[in-house]
Amino acid sequence: MRYRLTGLGIAFSFLVVAGTGHAGDSQNRFKSYNPLLSCGDLVELRHGPETIEKTAAFWWLIGFMSGVNNGLPETFDITGETGLFDSLQWAVDYCAANPEAPLEDAAQSLVRHLYPNRVPEAPE
Repeated sequence: MRYRLTGLGIAFSFLVVAGTGHAGDSQNRFKSYNPLLSCGDLVELRHGPETIEKTAAFWWLIGFMSGVNNGLPETFDITGETGLFDSLQWAVDYCAANPEAPLEDAAQSLVRHLYPNRVPEAPE
């Protein structure tokens, strides 16, 4: 019986944590799976030790850009010649200048910045 209760407790914890990440962005434009990190949080994580939170924040940004590649017409690679790591650094720089902004704002600003130089089609 004790194992069953422990299992239920763990399952409930996952549901609570997962449910908090399904809120909309700050202007409710889209459903975000970001656990409500701010730009200030990203900058702090970037310069801190390797943690699961740091890894998750950067993988969230990478996933956002992958979603743009998939969903934006005529976009094979939003990063273009900038590349992934320089694009992530651009987001960190944006966040350093806008620490109160939600991380979603940094991601959307990054896409607007990269869009003119995106790769529209897969190379042959």
